[in-house]
Amino acid sequence: MHTQPDRDFGDAAQRKNFLLPMDIEVPDPYPLNMRVHLDSGKCQGHNRCYALAPELFDVDDFGQAVLLIDGDVPDHLSDKARLAASNCPEYAITITEDA
Repeated sequence: MHTQPDRDFGDAAQRKNFLLPMDIEVPDPYPLNMRVHLDSGKCQGHNRCYALAPELFDVDDFGQAVLLIDGDVPDHLSDKARLAASNCPEYAITITEDA
C-alpha cells in the first residue's frame, strides 16, 4: 500500500506554488460608505465614545463629546465607530451607511 506524504506548506516562501483559501482576499461587492453623526444636544458627557474610539472622538472643555472626523469613516475604524455608537447610553451617536 502506497500513501502520499503529508504536504508541509511551511511559510509563505515555501508555499508560493500553492493557493490556500486563507490567501484569497475577496473584495466586498457592495462597499458601504459609513458616516458617524453626533447629536451634541443628547450628549451627557459619559465619554464612552472617547474611551472606545479616541481616533474618532475627543472631549471638549465642558466634558462633551466632539467628533474628530468630517465625512466617511475610514474602513479600519468602522468597528470602533459601531462600538462607540452601541455603547452610548444617551443614543447620541448614530451611524449611516450608503452604497
